[in-house]
Amino acid sequence: MKRTLVAILTISIVGVVCVSAFGADDEAALIALDKKWGDANVKGDVAVLDEIYADNVILLGGQGLATKKQALDGAKNNAGKTSESSYTTSDFKVIFIDANTAVMTHNAVSKGVRDGKPFENPHRSMHVFTKRNGRWQVIANAGVPMND
Repeated sequence: MKRTLVAILTISIVGVVCVSAFGADDEAALIALDKKWGDANVKGDVAVLDEIYADNVILLGGQGLATKKQALDGAKNNAGKTSESSYTTSDFKVIFIDANTAVMTHNAVSKGVRDGKPFENPHRSMHVFTKRNGRWQVIANAGVPMND
């Protein structure tokens, strides 16, 4: 019984160490990717968004569900219409399900001027990322407005 318990504890500790080992670099990469994604959203950068979104991505926001095509079409419509843009983030939390799947939450604020009108969008987000062919992509996203 003691040997079994020691074996289970050892396996558990090794598992936690392994998750921590791949998590540190990947966590930094995911946070950088999220910031790149946020900037691309504000600016309508379709090429960057196309790279970040998995083909089967599910996006949930204030206007309902969207597919990759719908999101890219929306970005095309906003391309070049935004100036003085910024995207700031805080309170990142990243949980790794396995070496190729992660869930992230954070707060963010998108600001800028679009079509001559200022906008500010404070929100909380939850993203699901998957690593495919050595590259992280978003496969699911949900965002909700933050109220003061």
